Amino acid sequence: MIADSLADARPGRVPVSRYSFAPRLPRRTRSDDSPELDDPPEPDDPPEPGGPQARNAVDEVLPVLRRMRAELGRESVGRIRFPRYRLVCWLLAQSFADEDADRDRVLLRRLRERERSRWDASGGDPPDLGGTAANLAVQWLRILTPWVWFRLKVTGRLPGPFGAEFTWLRVEAHRARNGPESVLAFAERLCATSPQNRAVQEFHAKLLIGAFLVDLRQAYRRRRLRALRRTAYPVALLDGVDGGNGGFRFLDLLSDVRNETAQFDPLLVIAVSDSVPPRLRGCSLEDPSRPAGTDAPLQSYEDWSGRLANDSRESLSTAWYLSFVIPVPLPYPDDGAPGADTLQTRYFLETRNALARARNFTLDPPPLWSRRWFIRVAAILVVAGVALGIGLPLQVSDQSDARRRTGDARWRTAHCGLDRDNPDAATLNLIGVECIGLSEYGYAFKDPDRTLVPVEQMIYKQNRDAGDQHLLNPSRPYASIVYMLGLTSSGPPAGSFTSQRDQLLGVASAQHAQLAAGTHDGPLTRVILANGGEHMQHSPEVADMLRTRSRESPPIVAVLGLDESRAKTVEAIRQLTATGIPTIGVTLSADRIADASKMYFQVSPQNRREVEVGAAFIKNELASRAGLTPEVRILYSADPSDDYSSNLAADAEKLFSAPGSGFKVEAARAFAPDVSTSSTHVDAPSANDVGKQACGFPGMIFYAGRNTDFETVLQGINRHCQSAPPVIVGDDAISRYVADATKRREFPALPYYYLSFSAGREPCEPDSALYAALKTIFEDECALNSDGFLDGSTSLAYDSVRTVEGALRSIAASRVPISPAAVWRELSDIHGANAIDGEGGFIDFGGRLEQQTPTDKFIAVMEVNGGGLPQSRASCGRRHGWHADAWCPVGD
Repeated sequence: MIADSLADARPGRVPVSRYSFAPRLPRRTRSDDSPELDDPPEPDDPPEPGGPQARNAVDEVLPVLRRMRAELGRESVGRIRFPRYRLVCWLLAQSFADEDADRDRVLLRRLRERERSRWDASGGDPPDLGGTAANLAVQWLRILTPWVWFRLKVTGRLPGPFGAEFTWLRVEAHRARNGPESVLAFAERLCATSPQNRAVQEFHAKLLIGAFLVDLRQAYRRRRLRALRRTAYPVALLDGVDGGNGGFRFLDLLSDVRNETAQFDPLLVIAVSDSVPPRLRGCSLEDPSRPAGTDAPLQSYEDWSGRLANDSRESLSTAWYLSFVIPVPLPYPDDGAPGADTLQTRYFLETRNALARARNFTLDPPPLWSRRWFIRVAAILVVAGVALGIGLPLQVSDQSDARRRTGDARWRTAHCGLDRDNPDAATLNLIGVECIGLSEYGYAFKDPDRTLVPVEQMIYKQNRDAGDQHLLNPSRPYASIVYMLGLTSSGPPAGSFTSQRDQLLGVASAQHAQLAAGTHDGPLTRVILANGGEHMQHSPEVADMLRTRSRESPPIVAVLGLDESRAKTVEAIRQLTATGIPTIGVTLSADRIADASKMYFQVSPQNRREVEVGAAFIKNELASRAGLTPEVRILYSADPSDDYSSNLAADAEKLFSAPGSGFKVEAARAFAPDVSTSSTHVDAPSANDVGKQACGFPGMIFYAGRNTDFETVLQGINRHCQSAPPVIVGDDAISRYVADATKRREFPALPYYYLSFSAGREPCEPDSALYAALKTIFEDECALNSDGFLDGSTSLAYDSVRTVEGALRSIAASRVPISPAAVWRELSDIHGANAIDGEGGFIDFGGRLEQQTPTDKFIAVMEVNGGGLPQSRASCGRRHGWHADAWCPVGD
């Protein structure tokens, strides 16, 4: 009935293809129908399988696609060309003899012969530019410059319709290899791959389907005259679909391709089967809640339409399936029988009327000016006008170019200045003035001083080297990690990126150590840089981008970094957990972050341990000073989104006010953070005011805020009591302030202590493995920026990559497939003999599933006096070359 309705559509028939997986049913023919053929394979098609071997994925989809191409390409329904599909078929049909040593040259010669035969044969078709003059110009250009034309075409870089199939193949090469690859290299892999590899065959089948859909999409682009004559999308009718004849497999592959490409294609597939598709067997097609009656199909369609965008975005396997159960037809009611006016009678009449209306299928007529006779008359009038000297300015092309330029400009603006063909453009978005998202192929996030760019470029170079080493030895464990930081500022004034740069130096050094190891079984990591925005405000959006990228190869097994302990960071961790990706905090220390997810780990100590070390130092080293009273005043940020500061202050207040601590908390005073560091306005005294109020306090000041506000607190103290400042013990965030030598020397009269996850200028210690790697890739770094390493972020970042490396090594030894879940399992096993002797101290998760932070992690107490380099006054925890003080707390 559907086939007949589409054939009888007015004013013209709908493009339709019918394929039967079972023996064909009788079909009504029309005078304008070409006779049914057995669809013999063309020279472009791969050979049919011989013998009783099992049909692979290509064998399942090729007959269906061949039938659709043959029937949709007929001139009677508006000829549609399939250049990309034909090119992929041709490549899959090629093979190389053993004597073909230089396969690139052989393949290039065959491609040129194919190109020449396509143009010279009667079946060859030039690119359709929508006008006779343009096509004639292309033909003359071919004749005059055949060789140059061909070599430019196979690069896949010619714009517009010139060599569109090679341009598309170049994009697929990028997608398949997760990096740049030439068209010829990708084409050679298609020709030379063994057909016995099931995964490769499935990839080939998806490539065939993808090429077919792209060709249809191009045929229905509204910028071409021929497409404007097409007012109905093509329909594919599939009979006898079943699991045994490949029908369900074809539908599944088609659905997977649509989920992966996430692009429009104009093909409607209507399949009929006696059984429920495997992907729908978990869903009840006879659900009582489903709509009933003659309007049920329309209601089901509207419900499905509302879900499609979200389901396809989440790549649900059932997103593209809309199912109907076709009931057994009711017998014609006997109107003369008693009780004829029954529900059965009414339902029968309603159904019959609905079917009658459905048979009268009408189309929107194409625009008058897009019809053939109109184009021919217009062409004659134009030629006559030119002959008479009446030139008619044709600005259609210019307007199209202007619209394209405007669209491209909008795209570049929305995607951080990147063109559409840039592989990083799809995962980078401009939010405000910040470029947010994932950079995998070379985009550099630029800070005002451009100090991040050289380190980022080194990481991208090492990514390519890691891919090359993996190709040479595919047995080496190979995975992607994402390092997420706040790499931009919402400006002005722009923030300092010293800590972010130092962390990237640690990542680059760890990656270089992997490449330089020279082992045949050591892990290799590909680093994807992610920008969560200033103070990680856009980290949840970046986490959402990873839902799609996590399914690509090499797999993303962990997200590292995360930069600041804030509410948005916790939200991003939860989203990553829902995706199934473990996270590793590098400098995070807020207590509640570990409670956000069981898939979260960190290489830094928690706030509660930091406060315990600080309290023990004050009690054993400072409390005995003359004139000091056993009182503590706690200063912290009033920003409600700053989990780090509020949690640290709460831990300090609880510990110092506990019975038997020997101290009492005089006050816990919140101050308003600097406007450039907080997105929330708070009603509290300024940091300068609380610094002024600290003058004359006889006890100790425990600072639990950010490094940017610590400078303001010191300004208040320096202005009012620099000759007799209070005793200050600060948190680990101050180490970022100390790492800036200019700021550190600004208040030489104010001494202070602070807790640090570092033991000095660690990366520049010649006896460390980190120094050896850093010295190789950035030879002058220690001489130029030794103070910048005082905050310990380089060592912690280096250790975080080594932590993932250790997990990958254990996975490879267990012969388990590499996945995020496997990495999460191995991270919890880092303890005892498997503990990592890191550059920033031992990393030991205690061997308990609920343990997500390292036990007895190294913390140093540093003193800054006279604005000079910090000096160590005490240390706790395990670290090679250091001994913990006797009074140190031991444990988490």
